[in-house]
Amino acid sequence: MSDIGHVLCAVDSGVATLWISNPERRNALSQSMWLELEAILSDQLTRDDVRVLLLRGQGGRAFSAGADIAELQRLLADADALEANNLIIRRVQLALETFPKPTVALIEGACVGGGFGIALACDLRFASPRAKFAVTPSKLGLLYSLADTRRMLRTLGPTLTRDLLFGGRVMQGEEAWERGFLTALCTDEELERHAGERVLELANASASALSGIKRTLNHLEGVGDDSAEELDALFSAAFTSADCREGAAAFLEKREASFNRGEDSS
Repeated sequence: MSDIGHVLCAVDSGVATLWISNPERRNALSQSMWLELEAILSDQLTRDDVRVLLLRGQGGRAFSAGADIAELQRLLADADALEANNLIIRRVQLALETFPKPTVALIEGACVGGGFGIALACDLRFASPRAKFAVTPSKLGLLYSLADTRRMLRTLGPTLTRDLLFGGRVMQGEEAWERGFLTALCTDEELERHAGERVLELANASASALSGIKRTLNHLEGVGDDSAEELDALFSAAFTSADCREGAAAFLEKREASFNRGEDSS
């Protein structure tokens, strides 16, 4: 197992920024890094001071170029180790997809393979025109996982999904924006500022509302553990929540609502 690279985390103003940090290898992801990401997601899950996750790649050259190829070559020689690695990746991506708080990817440079899978599992994606997206299993004689393919179909639609998977071609940032994969396409100079502003907006919004919205969307897309009855009850309970009272008062008083300030918002 490669010991190069880490996933780092820093929390500020309600935002947990997760850095994919392996810049010398364009932020390639080793098994140890997937496990670090899983541990961080588990830790941030229950922190009240974390209301948004922001994922980005260290160094500005790449979000993530995907698998650590040197490690992959070793895994290919051990079928059991390879299957265990694939299970870890699927488990972590599902944990990110179903994370009960908004998740945002800030993408600079290459976003390929496993990096593309991480971006797919996020709720929102911001990128510059330098961003490049590709999914290349067909070039390696491999398939894309069922879960990853489902996310591609959901986000990109059947025609573009087939195009990208069959040919493994590179999709430039401009096309990714035009085809609906990105929430916003910004210049290099504006990317960090614009994404940061949007992330802070999410951090200051009603955490209970955003969590409920995400749980509802996940249910409709076939992931998550909530039943329709549980989500109907969650919908009804929101009308008597502290956040609903604050939101209504702020609207009537023509001011910004002040959510997530210590009172139970549920």
